[in-house]
Amino acid sequence: KDSEAFFNISQNKDMVSSSLNDFSENHKKNVGHLKQIKIKTVNLADHLSRQNVNFIDQYISDAEGHDYTILKSLEKFITSNRIKKIQCEVTRNNVKNPYLNINNFEECFDKLLPSQYQKICSGWGNLIIGRFDDVPSDYNFMDVVWLNNMK
Repeated sequence: KDSEAFFNISQNKDMVSSSLNDFSENHKKNVGHLKQIKIKTVNLADHLSRQNVNFIDQYISDAEGHDYTILKSLEKFITSNRIKKIQCEVTRNNVKNPYLNINNFEECFDKLLPSQYQKICSGWGNLIIGRFDDVPSDYNFMDVVWLNNMK
């Protein structure tokens, strides 16, 4: 949303897990919590509209738990077939949620995306179309790509 929020700076290498989310106690232990800063936020769909963007070839998101929330703001783009390929970091199904008060599980994306979006690969790191790589059992997250077969 177009607003302000607190951004949690993580203490892990290069602060790569920094997020708008409040971490669960277990996740705080793993990534650390350095400090919190106030930032401006935008609604992505509204921002794209202001920029006259009508079609997205490839949408890539790694928003530390907010991927589903952000993608949901693009629902009009999704339902009108205006996104060709979507890649998001998801929370793996059947693991304990590492965040508080937010849901980023893979099953949420599967429910949001209409049938023309087919899952074409998943894993960690460099994804290869057609491969669904296992990720280590202690990973809470993985990357998933969906392709719109209508475009």
